[in-house]
Amino acid sequence: MKKSLLIHFVGMIFLIYLQSATATEIIVSNSTELQNAINNVQGGDTISLLSGNYGTLTINGKNNTSFVTIRAYPGFSSAFFSCEFS
Repeated sequence: MKKSLLIHFVGMIFLIYLQSATATEIIVSNSTELQNAINNVQGGDTISLLSGNYGTLTINGKNNTSFVTIRAYPGFSSAFFSCEFS
């Protein structure tokens, strides 16, 4: 039983390592950088926004195999005029 739990634990740690090894945080400071980040983002990545108004967020035709996170960078605040997804 203890050996089985240890094997499962090691397997979970390995999967977490693999996921974190491929994920990237992209930090942006304006709408041009944000659009470039959106165009090049991969599933599992995080786009972090520094303070500012990023205008209209438009995401068209993106289909990643896993989630992408768009968030304000910790300690900063950001805003959008509107958001469009298709």
